Amino acid sequence: MEESMLSRRIKTFCQAKGLTVKSFETQCGLSNGYVRNISGSIGKDKIMSICREFPDLNIGWLMTGDGEMLMTSKEQFSLSDHSIAVGGDAGQISNGTSEEALLAVINDLTGLVRKSQEQVDRYLSIIENLQHKGKNE
Repeated sequence: MEESMLSRRIKTFCQAKGLTVKSFETQCGLSNGYVRNISGSIGKDKIMSICREFPDLNIGWLMTGDGEMLMTSKEQFSLSDHSIAVGGDAGQISNGTSEEALLAVINDLTGLVRKSQEQVDRYLSIIENLQHKGKNE
């Protein structure tokens, strides 16, 4: 069986991140050999799991090959942009952080979450259409 483009892109991502395909599958809750056996598209639940585990992976690139493999720095949120020190458990913010800075972080995060969800929803719609089209052929 010929390897699917989706499977190849996952392997490319794994190489770029220094991961084995097996560790990728484990982190995403996929069965052993799942990536090797992808024949077409993958389900919403699998995509959501991949998004959760690898937020820097551009799902548009993964599904279509369009764009960059990793999200650009503009698309990723960096707390350092707001000079906020976050503790190792991401639960403690330094005492020197002003309310305005915290509100700016919350607003930025809210906007990024909204944009990310819109992008995921668009890709899930594309996948559903492709799966529906495949069933009708």
